[in-house]
Amino acid sequence: MTLQSFLAELAALGVELHREGESLRASAPPGVLTADLQARIRARKPELLVHLAANGQGTAAPLPLVPRDRLLDPPPTSFDQQRLWYLDRLEPGTAVYNVPTAQRLRGPLDVDALRVGLDTVVARHEALRTRFDVADGNPVQIISDRLATELLVLDLTAPATEDREAALQALLAREAATPFDLAAGPLFRGRLVRVADDDHVLLLNVHHIVFDGWSYDLLWAELAEAYDATVKGREPDLPDLPVQYADYAVWQREWIETPAVRRQLEYWRQTLGDDVPVLELPTDRPRGATQTFGGGVVRRRIDAPLKSALSAVGRQEQATLFMVLAAALATLLQRHARQERIMVGTPIANRDREATERLIGLFLNTLVLGIDVKSHETFRTVLSRVRDVCLGAFEHRDVPFERLVEAVQPKRDLSRTPLFQVLFSFVETPVRSPDFHDLVCERIDVSASAARTDLTFMVWSTEEGLDVGLEYNADLFDRASAEGLLSRFEVLLRSVAEQPDAAVGRIPLLPPAERQRVLVEWNRTEAPIPEGAVHDLVAARCRVQGDAVAVLGEDATLTYGDLERRANRVARHLATLGIGRKAIVGICAERGAEMVVALLGILKTGAAYLPLDPDFPGERLR
Repeated sequence: MTLQSFLAELAALGVELHREGESLRASAPPGVLTADLQARIRARKPELLVHLAANGQGTAAPLPLVPRDRLLDPPPTSFDQQRLWYLDRLEPGTAVYNVPTAQRLRGPLDVDALRVGLDTVVARHEALRTRFDVADGNPVQIISDRLATELLVLDLTAPATEDREAALQALLAREAATPFDLAAGPLFRGRLVRVADDDHVLLLNVHHIVFDGWSYDLLWAELAEAYDATVKGREPDLPDLPVQYADYAVWQREWIETPAVRRQLEYWRQTLGDDVPVLELPTDRPRGATQTFGGGVVRRRIDAPLKSALSAVGRQEQATLFMVLAAALATLLQRHARQERIMVGTPIANRDREATERLIGLFLNTLVLGIDVKSHETFRTVLSRVRDVCLGAFEHRDVPFERLVEAVQPKRDLSRTPLFQVLFSFVETPVRSPDFHDLVCERIDVSASAARTDLTFMVWSTEEGLDVGLEYNADLFDRASAEGLLSRFEVLLRSVAEQPDAAVGRIPLLPPAERQRVLVEWNRTEAPIPEGAVHDLVAARCRVQGDAVAVLGEDATLTYGDLERRANRVARHLATLGIGRKAIVGICAERGAEMVVALLGILKTGAAYLPLDPDFPGERLR
């Protein structure tokens, strides 16, 4: 649906958009702003800049975002930047927070025009010219007035390069995994790989401290426009930037102390409580003392019919597709961890103001969804609860994650991320391809092989369905375990689409192949039963392997010879007491070697045995 048609739909419903400064406020007749419509408006918020009105009250921020005085001391970091700076100090020299992006450019490429385009983008955005220093023990931003972009050209056209595609992937992975120095900078670099005369790959690697997912489209769109303008000899058609990222960081530090934000912080304290549970998923290897970041990714496609069915389930509960998927993920985690309280993190763009819409920088915030899942409840009940949790979280989205951690003060564990161990990312707007002059562009996925949480479920909504990726910590999980988890997620989605009223504890999780293996193949225990009584079989084994171990117990270890001799003594003693066929002999003993001796001795007399548990009540034993 285009933006224009969506606005027309809102107008037909009686929804009015009122400009308040640089924001918009939505108002509507009573009963029109349903939860579903609110969620849809929120989904469009980055484009509409809508601050949804609750009971007619707008939520515009009380402080204006304006350019700061450039003559003041170095600006502080934003809260997001401060967290990444501290993490870098704890684990320096890693590429965990690298954000590599790449496009394959096919056609006649003008390398000089590409360099000019990169310089144009870097000159527009201070974030790409920023490094970090320390003042009074706190990180600050050091912004260069000018910074020429280093674009290294790497050639793979030599005849010795037989498998160019393999060499290309190896080169991209190596460059993506090259760390940045936050203090020295720059935190943005380019690599142009020449695969053939008319085939190039442009890799742009940026540190997350100055870049987020929203910045991806901005970077490539502006680069394409600047390149096209340079090739055609015109000025690039790029919008003015009223503020820079440092202005936002200064504004955020002031705005975070306002009463409105303090009220939101109190909401989170009450919602999350004093004891935030840790998600204890079964892992393939024990967790270390500190967090590790070795990563891997597995993927699969959810077809369009299933996507439509899931959306239909959501509409029945006035919930979005995001909420349906979040409820399914919480159910999956509850089934694996056997915990009723599931904590899931989810990123949001956090670009509510018009001035930040066109800025490259780190505006991303992370919300924490505390979801209760009980096995006896239906999925529809869980979905309804997730909807309420999500609406509450989105309404109180302004508290930076770093301040949230400070306020809640969870038990610190250096081996895990605080407050949640699983992240859920949902992208509804498809990534746009940049429009370079006379070049065919194709996005290339580049991974730095790093996992920032135990598990990250990533879902992209497309016309073909849902593309689902699972990024996993390879130091905790094997690839096979991650693939199995993703398979069970798909099975669960199909199950809830067909039976949303089923109890979540009984929803099938196993794919057909795995179900066949667990329930049928692993239970094929049929074996030919030897002829003869048990005590006769033991006696026969004793004659062949008398020295072989027959019984291993905490109280003793017996060979077949030992077992036969001691069982015979028990049988002879019982015979002197008149025990024989049709008699029943009770055995009141703990499990162990002595119990096995007694059983065989009884059977040798032709009697039957009756096991009696010493822990039974006395009356029952009598």
